[in-house]
Amino acid sequence: MSVRILIVEDEPIISDDIESTLLVNDYDIAGKAYSSTQALDMLINRSPDIVLLDISIKGTKTVLILRP
Repeated sequence: MSVRILIVEDEPIISDDIESTLLVNDYDIAGKAYSSTQALDMLINRSPDIVLLDISIKGTKTVLILRP
């Protein structure tokens, strides 16, 4: 079973670069979120194993995204 990773990054170029690096290393991408709203939705609906979170993403305090 592969590790599923959610990428939360509001800069598409950076998000794409992270995704490419992870895919080359055989990780599964659970999704890419470009806002806190998208991130919360994907956390609930896709159940990633790991979240790579941009700490300066627009929309909300990033700590609130990770609260249960």
